[in-house]
Amino acid sequence: MKPNILVIRTNPDEMVQSIEEAFGESVDVITATTGLAGFFNYQQYNPCIVLVDESLPDMNGMSVATIIKDTAGGTKSLVYLFIEGQLWEHTRADRFISKPEDKGLLLKQLKTDIKKINRDKPSDSLLNAIQQQNDMLPKAISNSKFTIESIFSAYDHLSGDSINFWYKAADDKGNADKLYGYLFDCEGHTLSSYGQVGSTWLSMKKSMWNYQVGIYKSLADVLRAVNQDFVTLYDKLTLVPTICFCVDFRANVMHYAPAGIPYIHVKKKGEKCHEAVLLQSPILGYEMDSEFCEYELPLDDVTEVVLSSDGLSDLLIDHADEEPLEIAKNDDVSAIYIRLGHSSEDLLTVN
Repeated sequence: MKPNILVIRTNPDEMVQSIEEAFGESVDVITATTGLAGFFNYQQYNPCIVLVDESLPDMNGMSVATIIKDTAGGTKSLVYLFIEGQLWEHTRADRFISKPEDKGLLLKQLKTDIKKINRDKPSDSLLNAIQQQNDMLPKAISNSKFTIESIFSAYDHLSGDSINFWYKAADDKGNADKLYGYLFDCEGHTLSSYGQVGSTWLSMKKSMWNYQVGIYKSLADVLRAVNQDFVTLYDKLTLVPTICFCVDFRANVMHYAPAGIPYIHVKKKGEKCHEAVLLQSPILGYEMDSEFCEYELPLDDVTEVVLSSDGLSDLLIDHADEEPLEIAKNDDVSAIYIRLGHSSEDLLTVN
């Protein structure tokens, strides 16, 4: 599908002619001569670039640009705003062009942006993989005992990370009342790493199920089984930092077993910040005879637990011996956030 450009201008013909002369049939150009018509055309055609003139017959173009940027699809469109005077408060756009505009400079900027749009457009196979990846993510759970949520942010479309969690409520025989889950971090962010994410997710799910029904007696057994799969079934070295856990609400304790995940973060009653708990463990996939251990975290005075990949722990600033990275984000970021003793309604009133 060709990139499409929406021109919202009282007299758009001259600008349309310049764009068509510069780009030929490689782009489609749509026009609107009022702000309202611009909104309707924007909703109908979902243009990748919108050119908005400040002077429109029905409303100021600054309002038009800002409203478009604040729509659900506004982040996916580049909005150029052509202005002659000062900006109004809260005006939003991606490019601010002074009037009268330099036609040559404008066309160069359009060419640069369209090249980037074409280069960054994901393929159908990538879009399908992204959808499948998102479908694997668990939904938040909230009740009077706990709230569990997740953060999942891919570095570049697909993530090498994955997470899962589920709750088994207590039955009439007094069994269960446990929260299970795991998090892992495969190498890379591509379709090939996505294949490893899928196989690791299934292997962890199967082993955690064996633990849940009592076939495996500890979380260390879970990691041991998955590690054996990695070492025996993969032709190349497959290293996957992982952590799995089980929160037993009857015993008020969290069991967890790490495999190369560097930290968990724990917040206790009366404390403002999370404490980084250093974890030392072998990594999944390195060697067959790796020894994994299960640990216990008593929850009597714990209010929050965060389990994360190193993409998040590297960004946190509460590591006493480490300098924070001076970069907004350089990796996949995923985390499981457990808040104890609060429902989702409570979260709205807690600072």
